[in-house]
Amino acid sequence: MPELWLSDPEFDEATERLQRLAGDEQILLTLQLGGFADRDWDPVAQELARYGVAVLTSWIKHRVIYARVKYRTTYGLPMLDGWPDMETALDLATDTVVDALNYFRDNVLKAGKWDPTRGASLRTYFIGQCLFRFVNPYRKAYENEIRRRRTEVLVDDDALFAGAHRDVEDTVLIQDELNTARAQVNSVIALGAMERQAAGFSTKEIAKLFGRTEKQIENMLDYQRRKIRKAAS
Repeated sequence: MPELWLSDPEFDEATERLQRLAGDEQILLTLQLGGFADRDWDPVAQELARYGVAVLTSWIKHRVIYARVKYRTTYGLPMLDGWPDMETALDLATDTVVDALNYFRDNVLKAGKWDPTRGASLRTYFIGQCLFRFVNPYRKAYENEIRRRRTEVLVDDDALFAGAHRDVEDTVLIQDELNTARAQVNSVIALGAMERQAAGFSTKEIAKLFGRTEKQIENMLDYQRRKIRKAAS
């Protein structure tokens, strides 16, 4: 029987998990006996940070972070096409881990909230805390990206209409429509597309500018116009 147990993958996995939890208990005991002194905490923090940054960066890159945050915290995070890039993902993961480390030490380990009998290792429990701490830096980075895109997309009206051959009356009417749109359209790309179409850009030119197909731009513009008309009625 012992030979069968040792060759059983489930037995091996269970044994490894128990050994890992026993090791984590020993780490926690060392921290407690030393009063969480830096000499004991720093090596643990470095390992947690290395693991946390690697896991979070991968989850952000593969866009599974949103579902995991939602499941753990119930917070729904907004998303943007093509964002965040890898540099931003690494920054988000690093900021989250730095914020989570002290919280994990002071409010989880010192407070005795980690219980090895529940089956979660220190690293797994730490990642759970990171999901809670991820929300604030993500929302801040998201708002900065929205502002960056808005600055990049929206342009001065005089510059926008400089190349358009329209009479004064038409220009005034178009600008009035755009002012209404700016108050009601939340999509940066949709508003930018509306502005450029009003300035005389073709659908093909707008699609190329924003990296969309002509059909996508047409559907987007139709939807926004219906939305504006409905709000005005």
